[in-house]
Amino acid sequence: MHQRLFRILRDALPQQLADAGIRSTCEANEFLQWYWVKFNRFVAIEPKQSTPAFSSLEPGFEAEIAEILWQHESRELGADNGVGPRG
Repeated sequence: MHQRLFRILRDALPQQLADAGIRSTCEANEFLQWYWVKFNRFVAIEPKQSTPAFSSLEPGFEAEIAEILWQHESRELGADNGVGPRG
């Protein structure tokens, strides 16, 4: 999808600006306000499911997630200025 999006912007937008007779930055900015609405309608895809993909965590579960996902290590600076595990 991203490749399609950038290809359209790279190839089509400069041509559409030229076709519209855009000659200044001010004119281009006015054109782009209209263009983005049209462009977003063109590339938008309706979701296959109406329910959100994400849901909030149950209360108190954030702490459990932190313990599961984050690796806690103690490190110590050695005499040779190298860093390694403590102990």
